[in-house]
Amino acid sequence: MHPKKACRECLLGARCAYGYLFETPISPDATVMRRYTHAPHPFVLCPPPNGTCEADSGTSIALSLILFGRAIDHFPYVLLGLLRLGELGLGVERVTFDVEAMASAPDGQVIYTGQKDKPVLPPPPRSIDASVRPPKLGRFRLHLLTPMRIRLQDKVLRRPEFAPLVSAALRRLELLCRVHEAGVYELDGEELVRSAQSTSLVRDETRWHDLSRYSKRQDHRMPLGGIVGTATFEGDFGTLQELMSLAGKVHVGKGTAFGHGLFRMEPEDHGAEIP
Repeated sequence: MHPKKACRECLLGARCAYGYLFETPISPDATVMRRYTHAPHPFVLCPPPNGTCEADSGTSIALSLILFGRAIDHFPYVLLGLLRLGELGLGVERVTFDVEAMASAPDGQVIYTGQKDKPVLPPPPRSIDASVRPPKLGRFRLHLLTPMRIRLQDKVLRRPEFAPLVSAALRRLELLCRVHEAGVYELDGEELVRSAQSTSLVRDETRWHDLSRYSKRQDHRMPLGGIVGTATFEGDFGTLQELMSLAGKVHVGKGTAFGHGLFRMEPEDHGAEIP
């Protein structure tokens, strides 16, 4: 509404869809974010399943967009933003695109088919139960499908460590629940992290994938690199299996809004292919 003003200087503040989605404020009453300067954005834009966004003119690319909690009410604004982005174009060459259709998951209900002159209703929300399960010892694999960037004591981890990942996953899930009303969080994080600390790394098949982006607002390049690949651990994967499955879907670490931090956790003898 006021392009020359920051959201914190605007009368609308977080009651504006842009202010809430992209400049998500920290509530003065929030007790879980006293150490943070920014709240997590209530969305994740996921890359295509095959890991590439390259396409010839006239072809289609499938993307996934996740909205958390009350952000689902702002879905029409998000769709409008994607449509406008398609008109402006992506990258240095300003490659334009059209949003052909959108469907909700997992039912596949089509909610948009290019009807720009009609109101669009938000898709139905989806709830997931990620309760703590009984212990189960064994080997399990972590597939880091997009760059995982986790900071530990002011340093970015350049090799996979399970306990810091669990800690970051629990922190993200708690913030999503409390800031965006995305669910009920009643986990003993300290106990779960202690359990994860007993896990040992058996095989490391990861690598560092270096990336960066230019921030026009901050006028410099921002690092986005992270770990990708597969790491095998040994320990109790049963307790955290469902919880980490959910964390993998909502992404963990830095750059989640860009699709970073997508991972999958499974027993070593699991034979299914990684999507």
